Amino acid sequence: MTKLELFKMLEKVPDDSEILFYNGLVQDYQPIDNEGVIERDTYRHSKIYWENGRKMDWYHKNDTSFNKKIPDDKLLIIKKQAEEDYQENYNEFEEANSFLEEKNYDKWYDPEVKKLFAIQAGAANKTCHDRLGSIDY
Repeated sequence: MTKLELFKMLEKVPDDSEILFYNGLVQDYQPIDNEGVIERDTYRHSKIYWENGRKMDWYHKNDTSFNKKIPDDKLLIIKKQAEEDYQENYNEFEEANSFLEEKNYDKWYDPEVKKLFAIQAGAANKTCHDRLGSIDY
């Protein structure tokens, strides 16, 4: 959603109304965090990322010791599949892997960085209980 689209939605709300977030996980409402809008960098996975994933799949199926070289004919198929994966997911961006050092981003991500802006929900100071346990939110 663009900023303009959000403004158009908010124009329909009466001026003195309280705006909250709906948290579908706990089926309750939460206030907006005092921090307001947060900014994050998001990245698109590179062709190398998709190719390495396909190579790992091949090793897991064919040589878990990782001692064999992938045959050239299989390598061509892997490269073609990786290109298809890359094109199929071209418009998908996500936050960087927190376990990856920034100096290695070029091995996982394309150079393009897309800014993401989010309005963060604040703590409601409540607990939701279900059959799997409790969630504090």
